[in-house]
Amino acid sequence: MGKTILAIVCVFVARTVMNMLFYGMLAADHFKALQAAHPGIFREVIPAYVITDLIFAAIFVTFLGKVLTTFGGGAGGGVKIGIYVALLGVVLGDVYMYYGVTYMTPGMTATDMAYGLIAHAIQGALGGLILSRR
Repeated sequence: MGKTILAIVCVFVARTVMNMLFYGMLAADHFKALQAAHPGIFREVIPAYVITDLIFAAIFVTFLGKVLTTFGGGAGGGVKIGIYVALLGVVLGDVYMYYGVTYMTPGMTATDMAYGLIAHAIQGALGGLILSRR
């Protein structure tokens, strides 16, 4: 149980920091331009984002704990699971968004997909590493 809690906390912190850096800093100009062109298009409820990251981390680490050995265990198994989760969530979600709204440009869609794959792979590696330690 201790490793699971530690993995949840570490994945949560990593995810929150990575999302803050990517969405809050690296992609900020894109979102600021959208906000300027379409006032009120976004809600900035940072506590809700952080709570969502915690919920994700708890579900993701629980899932990792159940299937990690099937994917080879350790950080490598976590990377594989992270990529599958990103493909099901971020990548397919971005495809839906691209065809469903007009503000998702091809470049931003591709960038978000790449970020999602990399971020989930890192989070999976971190969770897998912690869960696999003796």
